Amino acid sequence: MTATQPLEVSLPSGPAPLDAASKRLVYLCLQQTVEGQASHAHVHEIIAGLRRRGWLVDLREIGADRSQPHGRIYFLWHYLKPQIKLWFGRSSPADAMYIRADALALPAFLWARLRRLPVVQEVNGPPSDRLIAKPWLRPFAPFLAALQRFQLRRSSALIAVTPLLAKWLDGEAPGRNITVIPNGANAELFHPAAHTTIETPSRYVILVGLLARWQGVPLLLSALNDPAWPSDVSVVIAGDGAERDRVVKAANHDPRIRYLGTVPYRDVPGLVAGSLAGLSLKTTVEGRTETGMSPLKLYETLACGVPAIVTEYHGQADVVRDHDCGIIVNQDDPSGLARAVAAVASDENQRGTWGSNGRRAVEANHSWDQRADRVDHLLRSVL
Repeated sequence: MTATQPLEVSLPSGPAPLDAASKRLVYLCLQQTVEGQASHAHVHEIIAGLRRRGWLVDLREIGADRSQPHGRIYFLWHYLKPQIKLWFGRSSPADAMYIRADALALPAFLWARLRRLPVVQEVNGPPSDRLIAKPWLRPFAPFLAALQRFQLRRSSALIAVTPLLAKWLDGEAPGRNITVIPNGANAELFHPAAHTTIETPSRYVILVGLLARWQGVPLLLSALNDPAWPSDVSVVIAGDGAERDRVVKAANHDPRIRYLGTVPYRDVPGLVAGSLAGLSLKTTVEGRTETGMSPLKLYETLACGVPAIVTEYHGQADVVRDHDCGIIVNQDDPSGLARAVAAVASDENQRGTWGSNGRRAVEANHSWDQRADRVDHLLRSVL
């Protein structure tokens, strides 16, 4: 397969015959899935969809991350512990293994291959992206890349969340079975009539998710100070992360900012549905690879029938452009973001059109159930 050829595999048009007793899957996630963050929704929505299709899923994940106070030895133990349990603990028979790809998943990968289990790896980014959150791993970067490459080249199939990531995978693991399955939204939970009991401003735009540098927090705070930002529109921010202190400080000085902290998954739909627009402000930061992103907040916004305001970033701008469901702004243009908020706030008819287009797009192509259906087909094909 070359980088110029399409990377999505042709999946079966319907479920392949598979005895129900053999549909047993070990799902490994070497990331703490905290409710309110994208990884939690992705992992548990896919698992729920697979279980609806008859899979018996054994989720193996890490516990609370206390690596900072306990140091680097604990960090390694933290990631090895659930994998050691696979080797030496009592585990149910399995017919396949699904790994949320991680260089440090090698022990679990070897466990599966020694048992001749097909392994499907879901890749959300290159191993170099981990170095942003844990810079002390930089000296080990070549070793970590080699570990992940070893696993990718010996997996039965690979899932990429963006087309650019699939191209990267094609270079890392030539000839592998690669398919693109982006993120999605729970179209039954996220809908235009969703309600919340959390008090909100009367008119607001919303940013939900991990408050990391690449989520555009500085861009948003700068736009709030631009003269083009409408005076009667506030911003609601829900989530946690490295930029939390910056958000808290800004909220203490600007009454237009309402910071909610981490919000339970069940409460997010009502917050989004009540907004004028959902924000997905991905930005390029030093050290992070440009393989695109597939943000849950985008699909959840669209599922609620709310326009999306996004930055020109691969994996999200193309969705807004293809479905005519919002406004695209440049990553380094706070004034452009302020004008986009003003445009959405001032035109109710256009806001409704964008919202309806987005809702139809999710129902037709971007629900979690549809994503789980494709994963189900892929797993059946490798069995």
